[in-house]
Amino acid sequence: MQNLDVYVKDEHCESSLKDLIKQMKEDTPRWPISRHVLGKWSFLQRDLLPLLIFHNRDKRLAFLTLMLLVQLTALPEGECDGKMKLELFSQLVKFKEAFLEARVISTLMIHLADCLKVEEKQKKHIDMIELIFVIFKQILAIPESTRDCPI
Repeated sequence: MQNLDVYVKDEHCESSLKDLIKQMKEDTPRWPISRHVLGKWSFLQRDLLPLLIFHNRDKRLAFLTLMLLVQLTALPEGECDGKMKLELFSQLVKFKEAFLEARVISTLMIHLADCLKVEEKQKKHIDMIELIFVIFKQILAIPESTRDCPI
């Protein structure tokens, strides 16, 4: 990831991810400010994907990271402000490019395989499988460039 050899997580990493998930849920469809700011900061590329890759054995952390990735990769809703919608689509195109890195796909496949291997799946396994599929669905729905955005 961006020539990183290691990505060190802070001791407050999980609580920070929970706070971000909570904050993003408070965004309105018309003005998704938190999502917009995280996109401007390249948070997905600089922090979330490296966190997922370098700490892939931490299933709790992976689950929280995937929850936030689902929120960040969703297409803007129809009522989203026009200028913000264009900026969000621009960010989404960059997110899609970041997901093309082999280690990202490989890590997601490892998590998926781990959940599928479990004979007696619990809710947490099913939820993780669902999050991974939703991320793939949303990434595939992102246009290839901002010229292709439905604005």
